[in-house]
Amino acid sequence: MEDTREPLRRNLVAGLLLIAAGLLFGAFMAAARDVDFVEKWFRSPPMRSNQVMYAHAHFGVIGLANIAIGLVLPLARLGARVRWAFSWAAVASGVLVPAGMMLALLPEPWDRFVYLQAGGFGLLLCATVGTAWALLRR
Repeated sequence: MEDTREPLRRNLVAGLLLIAAGLLFGAFMAAARDVDFVEKWFRSPPMRSNQVMYAHAHFGVIGLANIAIGLVLPLARLGARVRWAFSWAAVASGVLVPAGMMLALLPEPWDRFVYLQAGGFGLLLCATVGTAWALLRR
């Protein structure tokens, strides 16, 4: 199927890129305070600023989770297919959660994209709990 180091590399790269995206979002949020139309957009409704801030934080946290999963997956007693699935689930969560948060800012009916978050959180939960369980069985 694939080399046991492949999930390590995939999740490390994804984790570092997610952290970089979070840093860019944070820089955007800081710089956008000086742009009048962006400031007005942030304030109406008030949750917009919070959504962008939460997406920024989740990029970093999910990036760190991807790094942790990438480092421990090769140590876990898992089959190659399960290791592959957990690795990709963690990577996909890094896209789904922030995307769901940002797409929820669109007007109806597009605001229902917020449910992408739940899918992303579910994937990351499966990957982390499954990996932890496999490590306990070791």
